[in-house]
Amino acid sequence: MDTEYLKKVGIFVLCTLLCVGLVFYFGYHIWHSFTKEIETEAATRQTYQETIKTEGYIFRTESPIEGSASAQSVVPTVSEGEHIRKGGAVAKMYSDFSPDTVAKIAQIEKQIELLSRYSDTENVSLKDTQGIDAEIGSILSDIRGLCDTGSAGDAVELRQSLVSAVGERTVLTGGYSDPGNEIKELEAEKSTLIQSLGSMLGTVHTPVSGYYYSETDGYEEVFSAELLSDIGISELRELLKSEPAKKSGGGKTVTESRWYLVCMIDESEKNTYKQGSECTVKFKNTELVLEMDVDTVLYDKEGTALILSTNVMPEDFDYLRTQDVEIVKKEYSGLRVPASAVRMVNGETGVYILDVSTVSFRKVEILYTADNSYIVKLPETPSVGGEEGTDDENEKPKETPSLRLHDIIIVEGKGLYEGRIIGD
Repeated sequence: MDTEYLKKVGIFVLCTLLCVGLVFYFGYHIWHSFTKEIETEAATRQTYQETIKTEGYIFRTESPIEGSASAQSVVPTVSEGEHIRKGGAVAKMYSDFSPDTVAKIAQIEKQIELLSRYSDTENVSLKDTQGIDAEIGSILSDIRGLCDTGSAGDAVELRQSLVSAVGERTVLTGGYSDPGNEIKELEAEKSTLIQSLGSMLGTVHTPVSGYYYSETDGYEEVFSAELLSDIGISELRELLKSEPAKKSGGGKTVTESRWYLVCMIDESEKNTYKQGSECTVKFKNTELVLEMDVDTVLYDKEGTALILSTNVMPEDFDYLRTQDVEIVKKEYSGLRVPASAVRMVNGETGVYILDVSTVSFRKVEILYTADNSYIVKLPETPSVGGEEGTDDENEKPKETPSLRLHDIIIVEGKGLYEGRIIGD
């Protein structure tokens, strides 16, 4: 066997494989430079709200209702927030103490109300089921978020809201084959629970006309709306430090629909909100968003106090005396552009877009800098490109077109320039 010949053949094959490998290596990187390193994203419409996070203190016009000194449990006989005339019966008092039983009775009352409201299937609409599904999803999201942050106690407090929402969905989707029979069973269960509360000691009547609420916190007459009519900022600070009075046993009557939210913010924000205007307030504990009137703006070198108010009384709002809120400072609407896509070309700020396979430059006007992105102005009239160039010196030069909705923005790319063809 000719070993020299075999050696030459082996060297030839090895060199051939090496050359082929080098071709593939360089070919891959050339292809990668024209494809993988060009990342795109569509220009989409987005609204961003710049907000101020703070605590809000609720003030209302409230009249506490005294119950029997010997009463241990008070069971409402009307719905929370229901308007009652002066002298109307609102609750019954019992001798034994059991907050869990009272809460269970309230839950049953709500189920009975829902069953009665939706027992006629003609009242059920797609909007009803979509709304309750969204509510259930929101509650579950809140529970997961609270558990993730270690706030298990707060998550447990949402349990009743979740149970009520799921029960409402069951009613809406026909989960009860016989609503009338279900109502009878719930009424029997409620009667058994009431009997477990001991002797009935009497009935609670509201001394004034208004909206009845069974829960009290001792601040009913401390955080009174009447005190806000003529108050200075230093007096307001002292008022917010006040201790609660003794809770009333029979609940309370809210005699005015207008209620107030007092927020303390930084002194630098004193000119942000104008008396007589409106502002958007987000209540973080309940996902409630309200447009509220700016009644008063108080400030000194230590800070600014906003006194906001509204006549809207949201259903199922808890009216906790202290609320975590976000007050919208300014709203920006436009196109979202990733920060990595924005560059300066010939003295103009803009982005490169991919028009089919051609690279084109589009100018942008930045309105707001968000996290790793910008909100840029949305052109009032969609731009379709500038006028064709001309040799006439009196004609204006071609204007760079603006970024439009749905343009394909090149987020990452190398060797970009106007007119480059991608893929050639």
